[in-house]
Amino acid sequence: MAFGLPQSSATALAGRNYLTSSAVMALLGYKDRGAFWDFVHRGGVPHVRLSARKIMFEEQALAGWLAQRSSNRR
Repeated sequence: MAFGLPQSSATALAGRNYLTSSAVMALLGYKDRGAFWDFVHRGGVPHVRLSARKIMFEEQALAGWLAQRSSNRR
């Protein structure tokens, strides 16, 4: 795993690793679930909607999204 999260925080689907909302919240430093979901729903974090109530976060898409926003880019 690219982020060093416990295996229980990820699910493998179709050969890709998907992170749970709790894992992404921790990774991004969110403590408030409402603020996190507001950010997600505004298009702030790449995600995949699996059903009306289930959203997962594809690990490589999230890594790319974070790299684009890195303040250390040269």
